[in-house]
Amino acid sequence: MDWNIGWLFFGAAAFLLALVSLARAAAGRRKGWEALQFSSLSCGALALLAEYRMVAQWLDHGDLAAVCDVVPTMSRHLTAALAIGLGLNLLALLLHTRAKR
Repeated sequence: MDWNIGWLFFGAAAFLLALVSLARAAAGRRKGWEALQFSSLSCGALALLAEYRMVAQWLDHGDLAAVCDVVPTMSRHLTAALAIGLGLNLLALLLHTRAKR
């Protein structure tokens, strides 16, 4: 079975871009923050899509044991990662908009 590890790269990129945007907001740099935030949210969406694709591949191959074992745990971890990523992006957005005023 071919393993899809795109979720790892996209997820790491999403959090890294959110942290960079947050650091730039804390430093007072206002230029280009919209692109960083859009990139972070896009990478987060692509990470979730890659996870969905991996589960769909398992179902196509008839590997119901993998689906039953992994999906319940995966859903909790993805929910937490999504909440943290959105929280970081929201905090960066608030810092950037506050800095503009």
